[in-house]
Amino acid sequence: MGLLDRLFGAGMIRDPVRGTAEVVSCSDHRGRAELEKCRLQLVVTAEDVPATAVEQQALVHRSRWPAPGMTLPATIDRANPSNVRIEWDEVPDERARAQQRAERKAIPSRAARRRPGARPKDRFDERVRRLEQLAKLHAAGALTDAEFAEQKRKLFGG
Repeated sequence: MGLLDRLFGAGMIRDPVRGTAEVVSCSDHRGRAELEKCRLQLVVTAEDVPATAVEQQALVHRSRWPAPGMTLPATIDRANPSNVRIEWDEVPDERARAQQRAERKAIPSRAARRRPGARPKDRFDERVRRLEQLAKLHAAGALTDAEFAEQKRKLFGG
């Protein structure tokens, strides 16, 4: 959209709704410029707006350059869903996206480390409960001294 279009209202979003724009494809960032024109193929969606394929060009900062598969925050015109404004200020920069990817990869590793067994306090409580049961059986005469000693040895790994 050019300056004259903005001055005379062409391309204005008259009935805005917040939604998302999924990047299907986009041009590569070329060169060293901070801002560069990006050609995007998007699918935009919002409440009460059907999914719509849109082609758009935008001036994008290189740290916020999109990639296929990304979901971008957008304001969409309900009456004309092909009229879309990407909210570039809300798009995470490359550093934040890298941090998010690293965090997603780390989650399964952390979960796997916690899973193998019970917490130490839980294991201690279980051993105390089992020892109390053995002591009751021994006191009731259901276990001999040798059997009671053997069970304690097994319980405490000795």
